[in-house]
Amino acid sequence: MRMAPSIFRHVWSVLRIACEGFNKHVPLEDRKIDALSMFGMQARKKSLLQHLPFVDAPNDGPIENAFRHLPAREVMVAMSGAVRSQIPGHNPAHEKLPALADEWFARYEAGYEVTQWYTAGKTTGAGV
Repeated sequence: MRMAPSIFRHVWSVLRIACEGFNKHVPLEDRKIDALSMFGMQARKKSLLQHLPFVDAPNDGPIENAFRHLPAREVMVAMSGAVRSQIPGHNPAHEKLPALADEWFARYEAGYEVTQWYTAGKTTGAGV
């Protein structure tokens, strides 16, 4: 647990770099919002910086809660599952998986290219 703060700091820095890349390379017309909107703390910080006259913070689109339409209970269940999965000794056999997981595993077992879920087709077997 003593390493947790440095690990979280690293993960957040990588996520921030990824979001800044999305904001830079994906047009606002396509992404609709600032990519940092997914992360409340970062979004609030950026929003505050944009309102300070002596700071040149870029305006990468509106900052909105990407999960506002989801019930809070579902968000908390998903978050707790993600946290539990990182704990040493976690046994995924005891996890309650969503219905989509069964479909995903079935496609994976059938040989579909599940890394390209929405455009998946049968693999040819080459390089697999």
